[in-house]
Amino acid sequence: MMSLGQMAGLGRQSLARDRALLRSSMPVALRWRFLVQKARVLPVLLGGHCATLDLGGFKFALESASDLGTFQSCMVDVQSELLLSGVLDPNGSQVIVDVGANIGQFASSVKILSPESQLICFEPDPTVFLRLVRNVSQLPNVEVRCLALGRQAGVAPLYRHPLSVMSSFYPSGDAYDRERTVNVNVAPLDDLLVDNERVDILKVDVEGSELDVLKGGIEVLKRSRYLLVEIGLSRDDRGTNLELMCLVRDAVPGARIIRFGRRLGTSAKPLCQDVLISLRRE
Repeated sequence: MMSLGQMAGLGRQSLARDRALLRSSMPVALRWRFLVQKARVLPVLLGGHCATLDLGGFKFALESASDLGTFQSCMVDVQSELLLSGVLDPNGSQVIVDVGANIGQFASSVKILSPESQLICFEPDPTVFLRLVRNVSQLPNVEVRCLALGRQAGVAPLYRHPLSVMSSFYPSGDAYDRERTVNVNVAPLDDLLVDNERVDILKVDVEGSELDVLKGGIEVLKRSRYLLVEIGLSRDDRGTNLELMCLVRDAVPGARIIRFGRRLGTSAKPLCQDVLISLRRE
């Protein structure tokens, strides 16, 4: 059971997400439908039950309040980071690779805001993958693969976190449940997208393994138009942020940062932040 302090913190975060949603330029009907649905499902989730968010012909299955929070935040982030910047075409048929798909928050947000986009989603945790399949199976042109991406093919231990979006190959802290660690298959991205001549957006959010993913996907990186990648701000990232940026620069000399996303975590201890990089050669 949550303490009063935890409940107050959850309430503040929820209100902040609502303000961000209302300030966004999403269609008014979508904004208000989401908030009405949130008011319906949040008490159910806080009561320890599952619920389904219905956005009008589009349904997203939730198991916790954190699922609802990450989905709402992802909708706002996709709209602000990709749609408003002109990277995501609301009427186009873009090819988007989602590395670290979790339960489908990013993929579903993209399909809501750009229905004709084509997505290829990777999620390594077999339990989380089943939830991903459930949430995106209704969406056209979405391919899902239960696989981790890395420098080379093999098998690696994935350390599970109570919040599945934080599960990682590089755990930091005591929250990881070592007894629930699962071995997952790993493959290089370059081996998997040989036939994909064009990638419009390569999104990589894998809790500290971003550099490993890109080292195994140099050729895909070179033929992508944009990279949306998460960088660590507080966790022990072993100096990989700088190495990652150098890798991108060396692979695509004309690459340039065009936008930083909002910082996740507290103001006193930010954890990570999205970086949007243009890979177009102009």
